[in-house]
This record gives sequence, structure tokens and C-alpha cells, in this order.
Amino acid sequence: MTLEAEKQIHYMLNFLFEGHYGRVVIPESFVPKLLANKASALRDFEQAHADCNPTFKRSDRSVCFSSSDKEAVSKAHDSLNEMLLKHQKTNVYIKIPNSDYFGDIIGAKGSNINEIKKEFKLSRITLSRDDNTIFIAAKDEDMIEKVKDMFQKMFQRLEKERCVFHVDPQAISVIVGRKGATIQELTKTTKCRIDVKKNGEIRLRGEESAVIMAREAIENLVRGVCCSL
Repeated sequence: MTLEAEKQIHYMLNFLFEGHYGRVVIPESFVPKLLANKASALRDFEQAHADCNPTFKRSDRSVCFSSSDKEAVSKAHDSLNEMLLKHQKTNVYIKIPNSDYFGDIIGAKGSNINEIKKEFKLSRITLSRDDNTIFIAAKDEDMIEKVKDMFQKMFQRLEKERCVFHVDPQAISVIVGRKGATIQELTKTTKCRIDVKKNGEIRLRGEESAVIMAREAIENLVRGVCCSL
């Protein structure tokens, strides 16, 4: 049976046995905690609400329960939602606004990410390039807020340390110079990494002041080329 077919069955059961049937989908990040220590958290929940026959299904990460006693179902539902709410406050996903930031976040051989984990006493921190996110898990909500604030400040700084703009493609040869002499001098003078493309795209990376200086120098060169055309 497909997951979609199972969902339709759950919807039908909920409709037919309103109040006597419940189903809660578990966030993927909560599953390891639910099943840790030989599924102790899950067993505790099952024992506390045995009259509802709770059943965890790995296929769709859901917990289903049913009973002739509506109040028992309601208590089981509320209890599980309370567990999830507590989990969500200490387990969050942070969106990385630019995929170029991954290297800075991770650091050489993972030095930065390991330092962040140690400084904020995180139980888990993982990065996903698939959806540009950071997953963090901490022991308390206050620490989560501190980590979120730290990353927001980091993203603001990284944004200022990068710049992408375009110039007339005819000016690229002047920016690069004979055997790369001009761009090497610009890099040395501004201490900014400069990448150019034939289509006129310029990418700068360095400290904020270095990026500003490099862009001004390049734009001055480009103005000189345009004036001579």
C-alpha cells in the first residue's frame, strides 16, 4: 500500500470515528529521540495511554491510536502534541540564505562547526546542501535562540563580504591585464578575492572594506575603458 493510500484511509477513519480515532505525524527530527534507548520514549507513551492502543508506523512516521473512550483519545493526542511542541522549541531548522556560505560555516576540516557545537553545547548540528538548511538540537530553548541569533549575525556579515556585479564584457581583458598582471595587482592591493567571467560577471569575496575597495577600483578601470571606446 502506498503512503498516499494510507493517508486516505486515515482521513476516512477520522471522519467515520470522529473523536474515537487519532493520528499524529511525527517530524523526522523527532524520530531518533522517540526511538532512542530502545524506544523508551515511545514505550512510555504506549504504557501511559495503553487504553488507546498507540501504534507507531515507520513508513509515514505517524502514531495512531483509537478507543471507545473519546476522552482517552483526546488525552493521548494532547500528550503527544505536548511532546512535539517541546521538541520543536529545542530542535529547529535554520535557512542558509546563500549556498556560498557553507564553507564559512563549516570551516577548515569542520573547525567552525565543531566550535559552534562546543560553545553552545548543542547535542546535534547538521547541514544540508539539498535544501540549504542547518538543523540544530539543544537542551533548552534559550540556547536555541542564542544560536539562531549568532547565525543571523553571521549571515549578515557574510553577505557584506561578498559582491556580484556585471560590467561590459569588453572591459574584462583590461581588468585581467596582460598575463593577469592587473587582476593580480588588484587582489594584492585590496586583499580581496576577485573572480571574473567572460560574460562580464565579477565576483568579489573578502572583508567588507576590501570588497568595497575592489569594486571601486574595478569600476574605475571600466569607466576608463568605456571613455576610450
